[in-house]
Amino acid sequence: MSEAQRALSYGAFIAPHLMVPNRGSVLAVFGSSVYLEDVSGALLCLLAPGAEPGPLHVLVSRLPYAEHGMPWDVRGHRLNVGGTVYSLRSAKPWCPQTTPLTGAPADARVLLEGAPDITAAYAHLHAVGHGRSADWRGRALPVLRQLMTSMRLGEPLPPLTNVIGLGPGLTPAADDVLGAMVIVLHRLQQRARAAAVAERVRPLLAATHPISAAHLRAACHGLGNAALHDFVNAVVSGADDWVATRDRLTALGAQSGWEMVLGATLALEVAGALQPSASP
Repeated sequence: MSEAQRALSYGAFIAPHLMVPNRGSVLAVFGSSVYLEDVSGALLCLLAPGAEPGPLHVLVSRLPYAEHGMPWDVRGHRLNVGGTVYSLRSAKPWCPQTTPLTGAPADARVLLEGAPDITAAYAHLHAVGHGRSADWRGRALPVLRQLMTSMRLGEPLPPLTNVIGLGPGLTPAADDVLGAMVIVLHRLQQRARAAAVAERVRPLLAATHPISAAHLRAACHGLGNAALHDFVNAVVSGADDWVATRDRLTALGAQSGWEMVLGATLALEVAGALQPSASP
């Protein structure tokens, strides 16, 4: 057994699966993260120091050597992943912070400027036509715009069956947009709208990747990574450093961060906290 390491922080959302006796196996291993699945199907994500905190995240002093299927367990304030042991005693629970909505409505187009042309954020901003049938954005964006219109008018929301799981990425890009929308609606106290979108999302979680489904499950509770929460806080408070927080967010994944910016922007627009980002 290796020398004990430390867990530095963990999402309060996963405390019921981390701070009690538990066990499971390694679901997936990536260069900068290790996903653990417990016997109930809940997921935890181990990340190295310096990563963004989040509802599923456990920041640890060093990532373990891990392989798919390797067993892990929690016993007596210790997390053991294939022989790498982490003390949980000094780990701090993480919850997102909020700031008052005090800033004047900004131009949403500014928030999306600089989005790469492969993203839905770019296509929405520039009202790009989708002549390429293989482009997932051509299927997702009309539904997302209909979703916004329905929320504004107080009408039943459109089905999201053809949106969940769409797009590139381990967390498919459309999932990133929807998750950020729900999180930001929660943040803006738009609880009825957030609940309505979550009600559409939850029955469809089996249609996407299990890791994306776990993040969407947390999003339905209003919880996302720290960079997303800090970005929204900066925008709604009129802070001058909103660009720096957006840069933190857009650094996540190949394009996940930009799709989260789009989801946040759409939610801010619906709530009247921004001027429109694109022509209907």
